[in-house]
Amino acid sequence: MEARAKEAQLDKERSIGELQTEWDAERSRSASEREGLVQKHREEEEKWKRRLEQEGEEGRRLLEELRVKLQSELDRMAAGWAEDNAAHQRAAQDLQQAHERALEGAQQRHAAEREQMASRHKVEMDDKAAEHSAAVGLLEEALEALRAKMVGVEGALQQAEADLSKS
Repeated sequence: MEARAKEAQLDKERSIGELQTEWDAERSRSASEREGLVQKHREEEEKWKRRLEQEGEEGRRLLEELRVKLQSELDRMAAGWAEDNAAHQRAAQDLQQAHERALEGAQQRHAAEREQMASRHKVEMDDKAAEHSAAVGLLEEALEALRAKMVGVEGALQQAEADLSKS
């Protein structure tokens, strides 16, 4: 009986260790993904900044709009990541309490929780992919607006040059 209790305790500790390792790996991957997205947004902003600085006042206005949109998107994503981390921490605490209350049947509960976490992770990753897609859409809209403005500015410059050459 005592050997069975020790074995159940060892199973519990192994299960907790495995989940902690998985959560640590997930947090590390999430941090890497966050850093990659932040870096990508910064690079995109710098690229547009260099390009638009050459285009004058209209370019500066469009650059500021793009910067505000990017910052807003980054802030929203950071808030989501903080919520994700808190949810992972709450899930870890809940799992430990469940193991302490009932060692019998811990293997079955552990398997069910792992499936649930994988499902939740898939949903979270799908949500993050949708958020990233939305951010890309915003960038594409801003780029289209900038292109339209550039066409208008070029047309106005050509008209002004034509008017100057006539006079």
